[in-house]
Amino acid sequence: MLKLFKSTISLKLKLIIISVTTIVLSLAILLVILNENTKLRTELANNTLLNTKLVGEYAVPTLVFNDDKGCYEILSKIESIPYITEIIIYDTTLKEFSKYIKNSEKSKLLNFSLQNLKDTIIDIDGILHVIKPIIYQNANYGYIYIKATEKFVIANMVDFTYLMVIILISSIIISYFLAVFLEKIISKPILQLASITKHISISGDFEHPLEVKGNDEIGILYQEFNHLMKEIVIRNAEKEQNAVEIIKLNEELEAKVLDRTARLQEALINVEDENKQRKVSEELLKKSNIELEQTKQAIENDSLKLIELNRKLTQSEIELKALNSTKDRFFSIISHDLKNPLSTFRQITRMLYDDYATFEEQERISFLEAIKKSSENLYDLLWNLLEWSKSQSGKLPFNIERFDLSIIIKNSIGYIQQNAEKKNISIINKIYKNYFIKADPNLLTAVLIHTLSNSVKFTQNGGSVEIAVKPSVINKKEEYIREVQISVKDNGMGISDDILTKLFRIDSHISSLGTNKEMGNGLGLILCKEFIEKHQGKIWIDTEVSIGTIVNFTLPNKEI
Repeated sequence: MLKLFKSTISLKLKLIIISVTTIVLSLAILLVILNENTKLRTELANNTLLNTKLVGEYAVPTLVFNDDKGCYEILSKIESIPYITEIIIYDTTLKEFSKYIKNSEKSKLLNFSLQNLKDTIIDIDGILHVIKPIIYQNANYGYIYIKATEKFVIANMVDFTYLMVIILISSIIISYFLAVFLEKIISKPILQLASITKHISISGDFEHPLEVKGNDEIGILYQEFNHLMKEIVIRNAEKEQNAVEIIKLNEELEAKVLDRTARLQEALINVEDENKQRKVSEELLKKSNIELEQTKQAIENDSLKLIELNRKLTQSEIELKALNSTKDRFFSIISHDLKNPLSTFRQITRMLYDDYATFEEQERISFLEAIKKSSENLYDLLWNLLEWSKSQSGKLPFNIERFDLSIIIKNSIGYIQQNAEKKNISIINKIYKNYFIKADPNLLTAVLIHTLSNSVKFTQNGGSVEIAVKPSVINKKEEYIREVQISVKDNGMGISDDILTKLFRIDSHISSLGTNKEMGNGLGLILCKEFIEKHQGKIWIDTEVSIGTIVNFTLPNKEI
C-alpha cells in the first residue's frame, strides 16, 4: 500500500480511469446479460404456451373421432421445434390418448393432478412442464402436456456472454490510451511547477517569470506566483533606492556644513582684521550668527528627513521580511503539502495497476477511498492557494449585499453535513430567526464552511457542533442590527497554547491531523482572518484541550 501512495500522479490517473471504466462496464454488461437471459426465458415460455394451445386445437378432431394415429401424426410435427422434447394428449377421462417423444427419450411424467390444472407452466431444473386443457367452443376435449428444454437458451447466453467480454476488454484497452493522454495534460504542469519553485527557492532568482501554461486553475496558480515574485523584486528595488537617497542626503548635508563653516571662518577673520570698524564687525557677527542659526535649523530639518527615511527603510525591511516569510511558506506549501497528496495519489494507483488481481475487493475499495480522500485534499489545497493569492494580489472580488444570514448559515451547514454524518456528529443550528445584514455572501460562506469543517475535523465520533448568532442592536425594537457575532462551538480535542499562537500566521506551518486522520494545510484560518478583516471585523478563538473550541468572529452591518 505504501508503494501506491508514493507512485506518480500519472500512474494514479491511469489506474483511476481504467478502474472506473472496468467497474462501470462490468456492471452494465452484467445487467445486460441478466436482462437478455430473462428475455430469452420469457420468450421460451411464451412460445411453449402458444405451441401448446395450437397443438391442442389441431388435436380436437382426432379426439372427437378417437383417431389416435391421426393425433400422433399431428404430435410428430414438433420434430421441427428444437426446444420441445415431449408431448402427450389425454382424453377427458385423463387416459393417455397419444404421445410423441423426440429422440426416443424416456418419458418421466410428473405427478400432476390434471383435474385441478388449467393453464400451468412449471420450471424444474431447466425443463419447462406445460399443462393446458383442450378447449374448443367452450367444450373440454381433454388435456395436453408439453415438456420443453432450456438448453438452447443457455447456448445463446454463452455466445452473448463471449461477445460482452470482448466488448469489455476492448473498452479497457481504449480507456488505457485515454488515461495516457489525460495524465500528460494534468500531471506535467504540476510537476514542472514543483521543480521550478524548488530551483527558485535555492537560487533566489525572482526576476524571471514562469511561462503560464493554460487558463485553468494551474495557469492561474502560475500567474499568481509570477505576481508574488514581481512584488519581491519591486520591494528589493525600493530598498536599494532608499539607501541611495540616504547616501545622497548625507553628502548634501556634509557639503552645507562645510560651506557654513567656511563662511563663518571668513567672517571671524574679517572681524580680527577690522577691529576699528566695530559696528561693522558686530553687524557681520550678528549676520553670521543668523546664518549659523539658519544652518542649525537646516541641519535639524535634514536630520528629520534622515529619520523619516530611516523609518521608511525600516518599514521596507519589515515588509520585505514578511514577503520573504510569505514566499518561504508558499514554497513550503507547494513543495511539501502539494507533494504529499500527489505522492499518495501516485502510490495507490501504481499498486492497483501493478497488483490489481492480488487484492481483495475490500482492499480495492479502501484504495479507492484513499484516492478519493487524496484528491479532495489536493483540491482543497489548490482552492485555498488560489483564494489566498487573489487576496494578496488584491484581485479577490468583494461585493457587499443585503441578505438573510440564517439562509447562508443553513446552506453552509448543508455543505459539510455529509462529513459530519460519517463521524456521527450532530450539527446544532441555534439560529431561530432571520437576521438581515450587509456583507459579501461569498466570503462569509467560505468562512462558515472553513470553521464548520474544522470543528467536524477535530471532533470525536458521536460529538456535536453548535453555531449561534449574537446580534448587537441600536434600539430595543431591534429595527437595525449594528453588528453580529457568530460563534462555532465544538466539544472536540481543543488546541494547545503553542499551536494557538501560530494559527493565523502565514509564516508558521500548522497542519494537524483530525480525529479520523483527516489532512489539512493550515491556510483555512488564515483565509478566514483575511476575509473577516476585509469586512473590518475581528476573529478570535477560545479553546481548552480535551474540552473543545469556540471560533468567534464579528461582522459590522454597514457598507465597507
